[in-house]
Amino acid sequence: MRAIQEWKPSTNLRELQSFLGFINYVCRLIPNMVGLTGALTDLLHKGVDYQWGVKQQAAFDRLRNVLLSSTVLRIVDPERSFEVVTDASDIAIRAVLLPDFGDGIQPIAYKSRKL
Repeated sequence: MRAIQEWKPSTNLRELQSFLGFINYVCRLIPNMVGLTGALTDLLHKGVDYQWGVKQQAAFDRLRNVLLSSTVLRIVDPERSFEVVTDASDIAIRAVLLPDFGDGIQPIAYKSRKL
């Protein structure tokens, strides 16, 4: 958690790729990852000048806050039921896995992708 709190905004493409690599590693725990990372991934496109602006800073701050406030993970009982909720639009698709823990459902994994 300390590393996430102290992570500084990216000053170049390599630092941004490193940050997004970490985010990609934990993406299953982040709801609406595509929406949250859009302003950052736009800087990865060929021919785009790397300019860290207000949109990128806001996306960085939101991602960091989501990671710092993540819900506590629980062990899933494979004998219980699961619910998969999906959503699609012209620009992205999303899904969330919601197992029944006996005391209610809780998200344990998220997946999203830009189209």
